Amino acid sequence: MNILILTNHLNIGGITRYVLNLGCGLRMHGHRVFVASLSGWAERLLREKGIVFLNLPIKTKSILSVWVLISYFI
Repeated sequence: MNILILTNHLNIGGITRYVLNLGCGLRMHGHRVFVASLSGWAERLLREKGIVFLNLPIKTKSILSVWVLISYFI
């Protein structure tokens, strides 16, 4: 199964650790995992674990942000 995980950043913190753990666990169960986010310190770790990283300009805390709309067209 293809699985996409969206997050607004991959900087040091709880969300990034959760994305790494979830992505690795899903990958171990045979799924193809994609993470779409702004770049951050964990990008290299994702790629090393076989998780596809997609760089999107979605640094926002609101789902109604113009950046989410712009990301759709990129």
